[in-house]
Amino acid sequence: MPVKFLLLIFFLTGSLLIKSQSITRSVISNGGGFGRNSSYTIYYNIGELSINTFSLSNLYITEGFEQGALYRDSIPVFNITISPNPVYDQLAVSFSVDSTTLLFGKIYNLTGIMLNVINFGQVERGTVQKIDFSKYCKGVYLLKIITLNGNVLKIFKVIKM
Repeated sequence: MPVKFLLLIFFLTGSLLIKSQSITRSVISNGGGFGRNSSYTIYYNIGELSINTFSLSNLYITEGFEQGALYRDSIPVFNITISPNPVYDQLAVSFSVDSTTLLFGKIYNLTGIMLNVINFGQVERGTVQKIDFSKYCKGVYLLKIITLNGNVLKIFKVIKM
């Protein structure tokens, strides 16, 4: 009995002393540094090939060594809908945007192979574009709506009947 009690006390007090890990941003680089003033901090390094931030709703995926704090570009408000879903022949993509914007669509199968790129052109409030799904087999596809600079605005799951 005293041994069990001592073990219980040991584990309870030990669990209070254990601290969780924290992850800090760091980079190993042959050159770089940072500059700071009262409003901004700029980090830089030499030799990074790619720095990107991809966002979808409230999900952010970053690549590259140095990301710093996440930021949002000043992207206009988009409301994009599709119909009908499931689709037989023609899929209508309706846009409601605050300002005229050049948009594209990319159609993928579920294995991640890009099947088609659609140039929607300059869309504005009330624009409706049709996508011909008659050439696709029955199945499930992904439609990504993206801006000219690659920001993904919305991803739809499209069912082809």
